[in-house]
Amino acid sequence: VERVIESNGKAVGVRLENGMEISANYVISDAYGYDTFMKMIDERHLTDRLRSMYSKPIDRMMMALHVSFGVNMDLSDKPNAISLFLDEPIEIAGDNCSIINVLNYSYDKKLSPEGKTSLKVMYDTYYSYWEELSKDQKKYEEEKEKIANRTIEAIERFIPGIKAAVEVTDVATPLTTKRFTSNARGYGSKEEFRLRDTMKGFLNKPITLKTLKNFFVIGHSIGGTNLYGCAAMGRNTVKKICKKEKKSFSSS
Repeated sequence: VERVIESNGKAVGVRLENGMEISANYVISDAYGYDTFMKMIDERHLTDRLRSMYSKPIDRMMMALHVSFGVNMDLSDKPNAISLFLDEPIEIAGDNCSIINVLNYSYDKKLSPEGKTSLKVMYDTYYSYWEELSKDQKKYEEEKEKIANRTIEAIERFIPGIKAAVEVTDVATPLTTKRFTSNARGYGSKEEFRLRDTMKGFLNKPITLKTLKNFFVIGHSIGGTNLYGCAAMGRNTVKKICKKEKKSFSSS
C-alpha cells in the first residue's frame, strides 16, 4: 500500500505501489506506525503530538538480533529453552553478554530433518548500531559472522561437538527486520507515551483521527501488546465498525 485514498474527510480506499486503487468503506492500517502516519496519509491529519513524536526517532532503540543455526545433531533430549551462564562474557554488537538464551526447536519435527535440530539465540541490540555499520557492507557482514562464531563457540562449551555439526547459519539484524517487515526504530520517548496511550494499548483500542473518518490504525507499533493484543485490537476495530453500521458482531 502506497497511499490511503480519501474523499470528503473519509478514507475510501487504498492505492498500491503499482498504481492499482482498491475502494473500501473503511480502511484499517496494521502497518508500521511511521509508514502509516508519515507516508500513507496527509500530514494535516496528524495531531501535534503525533507529528512531534514521529519527527524524531529514538537513537538507541532496543531491538532483537536473531542468530539461528541448523545443526546435524539430535537435541531432543535437551530442554526447549536453555539459559547458558558464561564464565567470561562475549562481545555482541558492542555490548558484553554473559547469558545466552537458546531456543531448541527439536520438539517441532517440521523445522528440521530427522536427526537434526534448529536452534535460535536472541540478543538485545540497537537499531542505530547496525544502521551505522551498514554504511560499510563488508564490516556489516564481518560483524554478523563474528557474532555467529562467538555464539556457537559459547554453546560448544555446554554442548561439545555442536560447532562442527553446524550446517546452516543465519543472522538477522534489526535492518533485516526492517527489510522484511518495514518495522524499524521507535519514535517519541517514554515521557511522550502517556498513561492514556498505555491504557489504550492494554485495552487494545485502535487509534482514530478526527479529520479522517472511517480510518483506523492498529498494531504493535501504536501500543498493541504482543500477538494476542494486536489480534484483539483488530477484533475491537471490527466491533466498532459493526456498531457504527448497526450490525451485530459475532465471531467463531
